[in-house]
Amino acid sequence: SKCTEIKKALTEKWHKPLMCIHQGNNFTVSWDPHTNPFMHGHFLATVDSLIPTSNAIDQVPSQGEYLIILNHFFHLTTFHISSIDFMFRFIKDALVRLFKRNQHVQVVLQGPHVSC
Repeated sequence: SKCTEIKKALTEKWHKPLMCIHQGNNFTVSWDPHTNPFMHGHFLATVDSLIPTSNAIDQVPSQGEYLIILNHFFHLTTFHISSIDFMFRFIKDALVRLFKRNQHVQVVLQGPHVSC
């Protein structure tokens, strides 16, 4: 059987959340782009389509096994460096909360120019 797409890409260049669930294997995969500053093309991503990574981490349940892959890096942009600093601080705080409530979570931190 196939993975059932719950949130589908509607265009070739899609910068909004995606989700696919495979009931038989009890497996869910989701792709959630981080909140602004998130540039795609010449525009900021729409505010209603993105949530902060720290909020997404806070939504991970206290039960169950989860593998979270975080891939954040700061491209050459017009945004001040403090924006990524604040983002990483909020992510760190959310991860500390997550590890306290769920010991079955694994997190992979992937930086720029790194492949899995």
